[in-house]
Amino acid sequence: MAAILDAAPGQGETRARREERLLLTLLVALWFALTLPLASGQRTLFQRDVFGLHLPRKAFGAAELAAGRIPAVDPGWALGQPFRGDPNVLPFYPDNLLFLALPFWSAFNLHYLLHWLLGFFGMRALFLALGRPRRAALVAALTWAGCGFGLSLLTFYNLVVVAAWWPWAMAGLARGGRRGVAGAALALGFALLGGEPVTAALGLVPLALVALDRHGWRRGLAGLAAAGAGALLVAAPQLVATARVIGFTTRGTWGVAPAQVGRFALHPVRLVELLLPLPFGWPTRFDRFDFWSLDLFPLVPFVMSLHLGIVGLAAAVVAARRQRGLAILAAAGLAAAWLGGVAPGLLARASAGLFRYPEKFLFWFALAGALLAGAGTEQLALTGWRTRRKLLLSALGPLLLAVAGMIAFPELSRLFASWMTPAPKPHAPATQAGLLIAGLLSAALLLAALAFARRRPGVVVLLQLAALAPLAPLWATVPVAPFRAPAEWQQLLPPGAAVAHFVPTAEPPPAFDLTLQSMGELVWLRARELDPAPGRLHGLSYPIAPDTAGIFSPLSARLDVEIRRLDWPRRAAWLRRLGADALVERASDPARVPLPQLAAHTEFGVETRLRAIPEPAPLLRWPRRVEMEPDPHAAVARLGEERDPLALALVPEAVAHEPGATVTLVAAAPDRIEAEVSGDGGLLVVRRAFLPLYRAGTAEGEPLPTLPADVALLGVVVPPGSHRITIAIDSVPERVAGLLAVLAALGLLALLTWRPR
Repeated sequence: MAAILDAAPGQGETRARREERLLLTLLVALWFALTLPLASGQRTLFQRDVFGLHLPRKAFGAAELAAGRIPAVDPGWALGQPFRGDPNVLPFYPDNLLFLALPFWSAFNLHYLLHWLLGFFGMRALFLALGRPRRAALVAALTWAGCGFGLSLLTFYNLVVVAAWWPWAMAGLARGGRRGVAGAALALGFALLGGEPVTAALGLVPLALVALDRHGWRRGLAGLAAAGAGALLVAAPQLVATARVIGFTTRGTWGVAPAQVGRFALHPVRLVELLLPLPFGWPTRFDRFDFWSLDLFPLVPFVMSLHLGIVGLAAAVVAARRQRGLAILAAAGLAAAWLGGVAPGLLARASAGLFRYPEKFLFWFALAGALLAGAGTEQLALTGWRTRRKLLLSALGPLLLAVAGMIAFPELSRLFASWMTPAPKPHAPATQAGLLIAGLLSAALLLAALAFARRRPGVVVLLQLAALAPLAPLWATVPVAPFRAPAEWQQLLPPGAAVAHFVPTAEPPPAFDLTLQSMGELVWLRARELDPAPGRLHGLSYPIAPDTAGIFSPLSARLDVEIRRLDWPRRAAWLRRLGADALVERASDPARVPLPQLAAHTEFGVETRLRAIPEPAPLLRWPRRVEMEPDPHAAVARLGEERDPLALALVPEAVAHEPGATVTLVAAAPDRIEAEVSGDGGLLVVRRAFLPLYRAGTAEGEPLPTLPADVALLGVVVPPGSHRITIAIDSVPERVAGLLAVLAALGLLALLTWRPR
């Protein structure tokens, strides 16, 4: 990797700088044009985790931040799963302050957009810090931000933060010295606050490579250790909050199952994406452009394309021989992303059950690929006719394939039709064949153009921009207007209703008809059906929610699995016990659902129904009977037979209980509940997920035991008499850590900016 640090002498520096400034202005203007509709709140990103996970959680976080709180739990998400300790929701990240200054949709999307731009400038800074010339830095930056990996990160609120800050951290360590290490520590701290520890851990490899290669083992390790220590201080609030909950989460208790570890692994056939941007279809479409290769990939890949741009790829190949360290890192990323799917059990054991999705190793590939693209651009500018000839010859390959495809177009279309499972959409085989031919022609033309433009890095930047343009389908947005007002169905429910939204069942998902064209239409449809995105923005809560990040209580996760196995009458009884006011369902046999129907509609060939759930359980209840049942499976079955949630509560250990106590709710906030209880003693059941974080006590200071009740709910043992009890989660550890983080960040900023006279 040492060769990456050898800068070629600059020629025509003034002209090169003018050219770079002009191109930089052009690229920033393009970013501004793309992002203005989102920053202004007119449109929004929506793919995958944007709506599936992050928007519902950030809606709650923004509302709580406006009230001056960062709560430990989110009562509206599966009855109070960890919030402050969930790194995926970035509870302590500084740009949360945008939610206090801007409308929600603007602040939410600006998080993605600003980090996208930050990553672009970070890669440029890294390239320059490694001693490379300015004239090739924009190619590296554009490749990093615009490649398939970079665009895929715009569907992950947390991953985009790590990708944005990591080049800055590497740049700081490459520069070294007091200011460089301080800058690296700040960047690493913000990356850790970004909430994706697995990707951050993977990033230690390129970070160490730069530090050691630049400064040697002794100084490199010292700088790396100092930056890491500073980063841990900056990220202390998140680290402390997560440490308090991780031991009682599904991932911390059970780890990740090997089947889930390898769920997103790189299939070798996807290497064709290095040449063609989206050869397997467009992930956000359901029409003739649909992602058609379900036999190879049951799910849309985690990284939706490996494409670096054919120009960036060609430059990277040119540089690979001299930049062996980067080439090895890129190859290692591809290999690990594949091997993680071949041996998921080994990966799970090596990470203590915390790692999943081997495609995260593509972080190495994309990072090294961007640096190689920049280095190759500079190397091309110094080469002669032999390199030009090689580029022209390389263009012949895709050109000949494209010509062959045009000649045998009917046969090529039939070949695509045979690959497509299930049956192809109308015109899909011909469309995909046409896109393949167009991609090959484009690759040939761009490679030929690169052969003649190799001495003009500015032209290479424009060619790379054109090469990345076919990835535009990954930039998918929808209008915000349909999400601004509550859905019509919400008008049929009480304010702040709890909605059981498509309770997990063993039934197969419904098949939508072919009139559904895009993922955007599906998002709009689900919003009408009280989906958490944007239902939480309008005050709805969801007592059953997916544990997509493995941060839920294992008891809640177990209950979710058990409810899935019940028939509809028992499932309905459980929904009452969990406090749901309404159910949204698509049962194949509606007559089996024993709940009154409030509304229904049919869209894209599928009927969806809204049902009322009579007399849901209150937040606090004093059951008439309390019995011991240590087996969760048996407890779920028994309580499914109870139609009245006030009649019976089950606990894993014996509790003396007398019926008839009066319970009055005094105050309720996410982290604190106060109540007046008067009776002969027994069990108070709180409609919150049980977490060991809770502490209960009387006004006189007497601590009260807590335990799981009804499998996953919170139970408090109350002594005889009249008591004002408090159930709360303290925030002292996070407050202390927050103060430490602020002091550390200020100290690092001082080191970064202070210049001795």
